Amino acid sequence: REMRFDRTRDARTRPNALPHEQEKTTQPTLAAMPSRVTPRWYPNACLADHVTIASHLPRIMGAYVGPNAIEAATNEKIMLTVNGVNDCEYCTGLHGELGRMAGAEDAVDAKAQACVTYAKIFAQHDGRGAVVEAAKADLVAAVGAGVAESAQALCWFILWGSVSGHCLNAFWKGRLIFDPQPHSNPIFEVLFAAYYTPLYALVVITTQILKVFPAKGKKVVNAAVGAVLTVVAGTWIVPLGLFGALTRPLRGRVKGASTTRDVECGGKKKKKKN
Repeated sequence: REMRFDRTRDARTRPNALPHEQEKTTQPTLAAMPSRVTPRWYPNACLADHVTIASHLPRIMGAYVGPNAIEAATNEKIMLTVNGVNDCEYCTGLHGELGRMAGAEDAVDAKAQACVTYAKIFAQHDGRGAVVEAAKADLVAAVGAGVAESAQALCWFILWGSVSGHCLNAFWKGRLIFDPQPHSNPIFEVLFAAYYTPLYALVVITTQILKVFPAKGKKVVNAAVGAVLTVVAGTWIVPLGLFGALTRPLRGRVKGASTTRDVECGGKKKKKKN
């Protein structure tokens, strides 16, 4: 069966688990694994998820501008929370700077904390499953349906960004130096790198430019940067989303929360289900 993500333990992942990854559960999930795991797409699942991400683009834009916009500091707390689980270096750099500009290190109110709590659960479960749906219902109760939709869209945006970043590194910092990651697809890695490297080069350049902006500056600057990033990223996301939608009958159906994933745990290959 086609897998949505491959989360593989290797030398490029961080050695120390976060507290939520050390929890004991009767039915272990990837979030409860005792070590960091790196999410990467397989080809079919990549197209399926791009269809999902493309459908969220209007709400992603709405998280920056419009009646359901999320305050800049909360916005970046959401981004950094999701990336704290997936650990993408490109997202860490970009949203670290945006978070500094927005004052994301300041204390949060109840509504902001509700968004952060949801973002953590979303990241731990890759945005899928009953646990995420229950967390979304709690978020709607706390902040309202409109803002909750914006927060969910931001979570999808940063999930796409972090998984894409890991897919790029699987080529540039793996296969290109003759150190491919386990369960990797060389043709997919080459095509993915050829398609997305220009965008992530822009991300790196933007991160360096943002360093000159002051901390806790005007919120409109963060909103403008977020809106521009959404438009720019959309020029890469939409074509793959359209291609994924058009080829869905040929590729078959990729299920979300019920798909299996291969995990390297202590050198022994196991299969886990959400």
